[in-house]
Amino acid sequence: MVRRFLFSALLFALCLPVWCDTDVTIQLGVETQPERTKTEASRSHSGDGKVKIGDYGVIITDFATIRKTPSMKAVSRGFVPVNTYVVIQFRRDGFAGILMEDGTTGWIRDGEVKAVDMDVFARRTHIPSKLMGYDSSKMPFSDIITHAMAFAKTPYVFGGTSISGGMDCSAFVREIFRRKGINLPRTAREQATVGTDVPKDIEYMQPGDRLYFRYKNSYIDHTGIYIGNGYYIHCNASKNGVSCDELFAPRPFSKLVSVKRF
Repeated sequence: MVRRFLFSALLFALCLPVWCDTDVTIQLGVETQPERTKTEASRSHSGDGKVKIGDYGVIITDFATIRKTPSMKAVSRGFVPVNTYVVIQFRRDGFAGILMEDGTTGWIRDGEVKAVDMDVFARRTHIPSKLMGYDSSKMPFSDIITHAMAFAKTPYVFGGTSISGGMDCSAFVREIFRRKGINLPRTAREQATVGTDVPKDIEYMQPGDRLYFRYKNSYIDHTGIYIGNGYYIHCNASKNGVSCDELFAPRPFSKLVSVKRF
């Protein structure tokens, strides 16, 4: 089952145009680097509209256990057998993060996979309009946006934690960071105690910084993620789902009480 799941992910990543809900087209592929370094290739990809999403790799042990986070104590998502090709997105704490078919990241031990001299890249031609408020001309594309696309149809539900059934603001932020291998507490108030403080100033803030607001209560009751150029993404009741909005508009900025970074 998992082998088929990864094989589908590899086909997804290697060579074909992919259509999602009929309003997004992403061209994916691999490219060897016989004459240029990978750094040079990545720069050229950025310049011609391509975005590197990982490296090609092959499983070199009898089988590799896929885990939800980069930890031997993490829950297993199954296993992948020897000689299976995968797309390596990240390396962290002795683990390699590999691309799964649904866009999430599974984690296997570094020693179980060998990198192959190929880059996996994507050419973005259109972003789904269903991700409310996202405008590629105003907001930089990032892995946060990539992960958030999975929540384009998720409704806002107070206390919810389900992609299909609905979730609230803190569950959304927690899930985005979980996909990056980082565990956060459940509530916005608890999350706001984790990380380093960042000034509430566009000159200092970076994509991926977590934002904490005080809207209706005397305590922190809302959270989102900064995505750059003065915009942030959050799951909010007013729009019944995940949306991108201007952070420095009068109302949200006046309610912003804390910015945190890992």
